[in-house]
Amino acid sequence: MTSASMDEVAVLDCIEELRPGPYDFYETVLAVLAVQRRRYLPTGQDGLDGMRAAVDMLDGLIDALKEAGVPWRDVVPLVRIVVPVRPSPIGGLEGWRTQLGWFEGLWIVPDSADLAVITMPAATGAHMLEKVSPTFLRLAERFADLVAHPVRD
Repeated sequence: MTSASMDEVAVLDCIEELRPGPYDFYETVLAVLAVQRRRYLPTGQDGLDGMRAAVDMLDGLIDALKEAGVPWRDVVPLVRIVVPVRPSPIGGLEGWRTQLGWFEGLWIVPDSADLAVITMPAATGAHMLEKVSPTFLRLAERFADLVAHPVRD
């Protein structure tokens, strides 16, 4: 059994924020992107590498927590975030598009089959981010940077 690094231990600080499910996490990711004034989010093949990197990042956290002997009940919230967005066996982002569907018409609008436009105002995003812990925010920022990587405004 290996010990968890600072990142993995820090993630434990925000487990309670992750427990309600992935909706709050993905909304926080959109808020991060809005505050950064990044208006486009890849939802097709251009976003595949970014999503794989984000999934790998979360899988690494999950593995490290398991290896550190963290109880499974404290790992499950991360699993519930990563499973719906894992690229499909045929290499698609159907799960990611489905999760983004929760926010369609509210914070995003599809521009095409491969791109979504983030419509959340930066001020709204900033207000939302004031309500999350620094650890939760750092995790959302890492995820946002990876999934939005192919598109730079």
